[in-house]
Amino acid sequence: LCSDDLHFVYELIQNAQDNSYQEGVIPGLKFVLLSDDPTQSENSKGCLCIINNEIGFSEADIKSICSSGKSTKKLKKAEGFIGEKGIGFKSVFKVSNYPHVFSNGFHFQLLGDDKVTGLSYIIPYWINDLPSVVKENRESTCILLPLIKDKYEAIKTELRRHKPEVTLFLDKLKRVEIHIPSENYEAIFEETLVDDTITLTSTIDGKEKQRQFLLSNKKVSVPESLKEEKREGVKERTISIAFPL
Repeated sequence: LCSDDLHFVYELIQNAQDNSYQEGVIPGLKFVLLSDDPTQSENSKGCLCIINNEIGFSEADIKSICSSGKSTKKLKKAEGFIGEKGIGFKSVFKVSNYPHVFSNGFHFQLLGDDKVTGLSYIIPYWINDLPSVVKENRESTCILLPLIKDKYEAIKTELRRHKPEVTLFLDKLKRVEIHIPSENYEAIFEETLVDDTITLTSTIDGKEKQRQFLLSNKKVSVPESLKEEKREGVKERTISIAFPL
């Protein structure tokens, strides 16, 4: 899926950019790294909770992540969707054998060692009891990743390295939060756009820093002679350059 075990963090950020949001909602993504596992999954250490205030999974989305080589985004390239092939979510399999999904009334888990069918990460199993972190965020999509034992420390290090520039060219996702309760660590990254100036604000453990960029966008037409199967229907694209001020 991905050569780098920790690349899944950026796949999830990409998914949050592609998701749909209610009007008036500021699109945001929250990572909460717990030292314990609220799902009580076998042979797991800690749990990474991903909380996104999107409108929620559809039946088609469920079928997509339970399939191989299928994605609901393939037909949406012309609308500016980034992801494809459904590997955005599937990248979490590198760090979790039992991903749990709670979204829009769907509550299920996928098994990396499904002894009934022998098919890993394909069959969704319904969940009746909701962990407290899910109950506290009922209006959002919650993905809980009970972590493979040797992944916890590496993920904690990666989350603490997060840079605000990650969302610089994402026109939808405006807020990323990272919480590590066991270390009282809290980081909030926010983006605001006024005219052509983007301000990235980082608040880490209560200390605020800001960086500003001048953003230049230009739409370009795709030459009619250029045919690309994965980009069928895409007629134009926007090239963006950000200059640090």
